[in-house]
Amino acid sequence: MVLQKPDNTNLTVNLTSADYAVNPVLNYKTVDAGGGKIVGYIVFNSFTSPANANAKLDAAFNYFQSQGVTNLVVDLRYNGGGYTATAEYLDNLIVPSGKTGTAMYSYYFNDILQAGKAKLLANQVRRDSQTGELYNLAQFNYTVATNTVKFAKKGALNLNRVFFIVTGATASASELAINSLRPHMDVQLIGNNTYGKPVGFFDIKINKYSLYVAQFETKNSAGQGGYYTGMLPGSANYPGIADYDDATKDFGDTTEVLFHHAINYIKRGTYSTPIVKTQSLSGGQKTFSLKQSNDAAIELEAGKFNGMIYKQR
Repeated sequence: MVLQKPDNTNLTVNLTSADYAVNPVLNYKTVDAGGGKIVGYIVFNSFTSPANANAKLDAAFNYFQSQGVTNLVVDLRYNGGGYTATAEYLDNLIVPSGKTGTAMYSYYFNDILQAGKAKLLANQVRRDSQTGELYNLAQFNYTVATNTVKFAKKGALNLNRVFFIVTGATASASELAINSLRPHMDVQLIGNNTYGKPVGFFDIKINKYSLYVAQFETKNSAGQGGYYTGMLPGSANYPGIADYDDATKDFGDTTEVLFHHAINYIKRGTYSTPIVKTQSLSGGQKTFSLKQSNDAAIELEAGKFNGMIYKQR
């Protein structure tokens, strides 16, 4: 590949393909908010497969337990989703210990699947991960009653409240994780309106390709779902505060606008009032509206996969 530099000279480079193991946990740390309040902060950037994500989540939450964390902030601002099983794992680490056995959320598959009329699935063969038996997806039971997930608490972190940092790039499995916890604890949202994707899919194999089309919607144990216009922090249904994504600070910086809101609330029990924000960028000072800030977050993640992947059995 020949590249052109800013000074108009050319540079020839050779590219070699390779496998890359994504680390979905970009950062985790604790902050002492005073008065015995220890804040755990984690940046979870993608709901990768359980085989990839679970051990990394365990490392972070084991650290939180060892540090005596009393308040948790989960940064999902650029998390476009992924595996529902990983969303379940995260929620089981967060949910209060007494919730084991209660409903987390349910799948609502479309009418074609529930009626057994999805002929395309007749030759979609899968192997049951528990029994090893082969079955095809047309035989799967797509009713709500048999597709309700229940909590199974993991770890010893026992919290009554969780803060989620969100933007327009927060989508799908991220929103599922948030929505599933709402009936069971105090869920506070900080940031901007989320993407709005309460639907998901499983793969349909076509030759060497995988086709993904929306096949189900999810709702929490209170029947809440349908957030197609997103979750707006500070609105009637989503307690918290709307403010801009502070791109001038690194993840975990306590002066970063959205994380700072969480720390202030933990300290004082109230949110500070947002003001007009000016960010110092390479082109000079720039004033952003909330919508412009959110549009920038969406554009930043424009090439990233947004999805909620259901893996049967």
